[in-house]
Amino acid sequence: MRSEALEDLFVHELEELYDAEKQIYKGLTVMAKKAADSDLKSAFSTHQKQTKDHIRRLEQSFKALNEDARRGSAPGIHGLIKQANESISRGHDPSVTDAALITSAQKIEHYEMAAYGCLRTHAGILGYKQIEELMSTTLKEEEEADKLLTGIAENSVNPHAAAAPYAQARTGKRHDGAGDSNGGKISLGTMAIGLAIGGALSLLLKSPGNPPRPQTPYPTRY
Repeated sequence: MRSEALEDLFVHELEELYDAEKQIYKGLTVMAKKAADSDLKSAFSTHQKQTKDHIRRLEQSFKALNEDARRGSAPGIHGLIKQANESISRGHDPSVTDAALITSAQKIEHYEMAAYGCLRTHAGILGYKQIEELMSTTLKEEEEADKLLTGIAENSVNPHAAAAPYAQARTGKRHDGAGDSNGGKISLGTMAIGLAIGGALSLLLKSPGNPPRPQTPYPTRY
């Protein structure tokens, strides 16, 4: 026997994803425009075309339920797109901006993968085989898009971003010594700390609790 509560949840999930995909379609326009890496730019443009198909499949799902296609509320996606826009506006090195865009895009992909996975499962439980197949197709495309972004990050964007100049405000060392404001030289502060530690150790060795060892006299040579 079908659960009426699950039916209601199922429609709510469709409405939420419908709103999410509409937001994502618009956001991908900006992300594709701002990406510097050619492969990343192409990936965003391709996924925007796929998103159009995702929206169409959701509309088919509403139709199969004899429901009007309605946008619900997907505040999570709104927040992730906002983060992506903030990363773009920070004025990073182009490769670092690309890395930030991939981070935001993959957060969005994982949101969608979870949402479409739940929709597919609920469609199967409720007996909506057509919708189950539609959600399976979209889920597969989302998973492929996520893998593509990972490949672009690992093979191109991340290595270039790692080689970008360190911010002047940073002073911590990286594995290659980048960010060392003294160019590898010992600072006066470091020397002072070393001398203070050495002096403290010397006093400890000369304290009454640690009497000096008796010196063995050397034989007199003639």
